[in-house]
Amino acid sequence: MPSQIKPTSVRLEPELLKQLEELAQMTHRSKSRLIQEALRYYVEEQADINIAFNKLHDPNTEYLDWDKIRDELLRQD
Repeated sequence: MPSQIKPTSVRLEPELLKQLEELAQMTHRSKSRLIQEALRYYVEEQADINIAFNKLHDPNTEYLDWDKIRDELLRQD
């Protein structure tokens, strides 16, 4: 099956490009692979943040009271 990876272009600030090139050389990975990994991580993190944000603003979300939980745990000793 042929690769589904499509080319794109990115404009980087000179210092960021330098850091990317150094990291690519140090890790023996291509700049393209490092960018893919970084974007994949970023997209996953944003999805997690979105889930947390939605839960935070959902009036049906139940929250634990830290003081009550701590007191219960301390009483179990």
